[in-house]
Amino acid sequence: MNKSSHTGKIFIFLLSILLILTCTLPLFFVGLNASKDEREYSISKFSLPKNFTLFEKFDKLFIRGRFGNYILNTLVVVVVGISTSLVLCSMAGYAFDKLEFPKKNLIYLGFISMLAIPLQALIVPLYAMCSKWNLVDNLVMMGVLHATFSLAFGTFLMRSFYHGIPNAVIDSAKIDGASSFQVYYKIMLPLARPALVTLGTLNFFSFWNELFLSMIFLRSSEVKVVTPAIAALQTAARGGRMTDWPLLFAGMLLSIIVPLIVYFITHRRIARGMTIGALKY
Repeated sequence: MNKSSHTGKIFIFLLSILLILTCTLPLFFVGLNASKDEREYSISKFSLPKNFTLFEKFDKLFIRGRFGNYILNTLVVVVVGISTSLVLCSMAGYAFDKLEFPKKNLIYLGFISMLAIPLQALIVPLYAMCSKWNLVDNLVMMGVLHATFSLAFGTFLMRSFYHGIPNAVIDSAKIDGASSFQVYYKIMLPLARPALVTLGTLNFFSFWNELFLSMIFLRSSEVKVVTPAIAALQTAARGGRMTDWPLLFAGMLLSIIVPLIVYFITHRRIARGMTIGALKY
C-alpha cells in the first residue's frame, strides 16, 4: 500500500467520524437535557442528570399534553400522504417512461419544473381554496397536500426506476393480451418494490417532520400534529410565561423516536434505492 492511499483512507476515516459526531451530538444533547429537571438544566446544559425525570415528562406530555392524540393525528396524515403519493407517482412514472402520448417530454418537463416552485408562493391561493371548500382542519386533506407537493420528485424517482426495465418485458405481456393497466399493476409494481420502499420512507420523514403547512392548515387542537405541538411547548409549558426547556426536549425526543425506528428498519433499502437510475441514462 503506497503512502498516498494510506493517507487517503485516514482522511476518509476522520471525515466519517466528524460526520457521525455532527449527526449524533444534537440527539445526545436532546436526550441528556430531557432527562433533567429544570433546576439541573439551569445549572449546566452538559452535565449528566442526577435525578432522571424523562419518564415523568413523557407522562406529563401524554396525560396533560395530549401527545398521544397528536401522534395519532400525525400517523393519519402520514399514511394518507404516503398512500396517495405512492399510487400517483408510480402511475405517473410508468406513463412518462413506458407509454406514448403527444407532447410527453414537454409535459414531463413542466411536471418536474414544480421542483423549482417555492412552497411559500402557493400558500395564499391554496389556503383560500381550502377555506372556501371547508377543507381547513382536515387531516385527510393535509395528507393529500403533502402528497401533492411530493409528486414531482416521486415521479422523477419512479420514472428513473422504470427506465431500467427492458421494454421487451412489456411487449411480451401485451402480446399475451395484457392491457396497459395490467402491465402496470401485475408487472411494473412488483418490480418497483425497492423504489416504492425508498420513496415511501423518504416521504415518511418529510411528512412527519413538516411544520409550515401544519401550522397554517391545522389550527384546532383536535387535529394538531406533532411538530406544531412541540413548537407550542415553548410558550404553553407555563402558561406562556416561561419555557420549560427539559419538557420541550422531551417532546423533541418523542418526535425523533418514530422516525428513528423507521430508519433502522429501512436504511438498507434507502441506500440502495437512492442509487436507482444513476447508471441507467
